[in-house]
Amino acid sequence: SAMQHASPAMWAHRELVLAAATAERGSLLAHAPAEIRADKEVVLAAVRARGRALEHAAESLKADRAVVFEAVKQYGGSLAYACASLRSDRAVVLAAVQRYSDALRYASEDLQRDMEVVLTAVRRHSRALLHVHSDLRQDRNVVLAAVREHAWALEHVPRHFLTDPEVARAAVERAGATLRLLPEKLRADREIVLAAVGQDPGSLRYAVEPLRHDKHLLLEALKQQAQNDASCGIRTDVGASTAARARVGGRSPTEVLLLAASEGAREDREVILKAVQVDGKVLQHAPQELLKDQEVVLMAVAQHGASLALASRELRADKAFMLAAVERFGGALSYAEGGLENDPDLRRARRLF
Repeated sequence: SAMQHASPAMWAHRELVLAAATAERGSLLAHAPAEIRADKEVVLAAVRARGRALEHAAESLKADRAVVFEAVKQYGGSLAYACASLRSDRAVVLAAVQRYSDALRYASEDLQRDMEVVLTAVRRHSRALLHVHSDLRQDRNVVLAAVREHAWALEHVPRHFLTDPEVARAAVERAGATLRLLPEKLRADREIVLAAVGQDPGSLRYAVEPLRHDKHLLLEALKQQAQNDASCGIRTDVGASTAARARVGGRSPTEVLLLAASEGAREDREVILKAVQVDGKVLQHAPQELLKDQEVVLMAVAQHGASLALASRELRADKAFMLAAVERFGGALSYAEGGLENDPDLRRARRLF
């Protein structure tokens, strides 16, 4: 603080002190003489700039409703420095919990069991559930309100709520990875797993092993992924941007989903056919025999032309197949084998498509 070593004359300069209270974001009060820390106008300027400055205000101003209200509006945690009566003031506490996740911990016990205050807090911050009075932490409506807004509040709910299907579904629909917090019985529930995978394809890895092997669940998840992409206008062909493909850690959602499934499930022809229909790039995860499968490869090429490079040499040397590939991807001839890149029929077809 520039005022840390100020002379008495500087502290007596009111305009300078008021300007410093704002410019120094409240840190001025930590070094101010008692009369300045008791000056309401200066303290108001300080807490408006930095709510934490309330810590250094005179005790009389920590009991001043206007000062405390301004402080908690800027930083809810400054409720910790307010006098006990204001920590029991409903309006002050509501303003605090709207700004800071842990503010509820400083509220009076009565307000920690006040439904409106509690619902406001848990809807804004997942950690707020930690400071709810034990009576309301057992209230299902409070728990549902928390996880519907902040799925990871599930980490803080009483354990018996983890077995509640409605609570579980509310959480996984917001954050699929919360599936890992659920007991085995719910990680074996197809509907809950599908809801989780719809939000986060990689959450399939938290499902019980039989579901990771379940071809039909994987097909349903891929269908759901295709619908999600369609509703978002996401394209997965060669022209789609990285952002548009909603890639996760360098992988597309479809690829993440496939890799989360068991090896047996993701090598199934029907699964791979559906997967490349959504994202042609996942052909790279197909078993070798499917790289010789015309239908599978052409479906992939239609979505991502460069996946043709993965096709078997036999296919890329097959004129009928390459003609179909050219119809789907103008650059297909660059992957041709056996001299087909110079075939007049294919070159003519390329000009047409």
